[in-house]
Amino acid sequence: MQENNLYPPKRLGKVSKEDRQSAILSLIENESVETQEDLTERLREMGITATQATISRDMREMTLQKEQTKDGGYRYAVSSAKRADMRRLATLFEQTVVSMDRAQNIVVIKTMSGAAHTAGEVVDNLDMPEIVGCLAGDNTCIIITRRVSDVAVVMARLDNLIASVKG
Repeated sequence: MQENNLYPPKRLGKVSKEDRQSAILSLIENESVETQEDLTERLREMGITATQATISRDMREMTLQKEQTKDGGYRYAVSSAKRADMRRLATLFEQTVVSMDRAQNIVVIKTMSGAAHTAGEVVDNLDMPEIVGCLAGDNTCIIITRRVSDVAVVMARLDNLIASVKG
């Protein structure tokens, strides 16, 4: 099978959940993946190792579903409704966030007036285990993480979300 350079892993073996899920997303968007076994094998070919249970959990969190292909087969895809909702929220998030900062295990997002609830909705839809919860006022949203080290993970995910909208 030919080598896939769609999403080169940062290192071989076990990778972060975010990197693994990004690789999964890249694979299902660019290839026809019919089974979890196919997906696990393609990830392994990319140098990413994970158990079938981990892949299954990732797929559930990412709301992947099987859709019928033109030739009558099936392949995994991101739920179109979820994809559209997240794209709209991500666009609003990118357009209204003024700044992001950190303090210990807290991420502080400053938004345009009246838009903090949108930032909170985006955060809630990320379904990140690192996040304990978030609170939104008029122009400030705070995210509380489990550990200080989780702040960098959350901020990187939010930065990636903004970058994906800017394209």
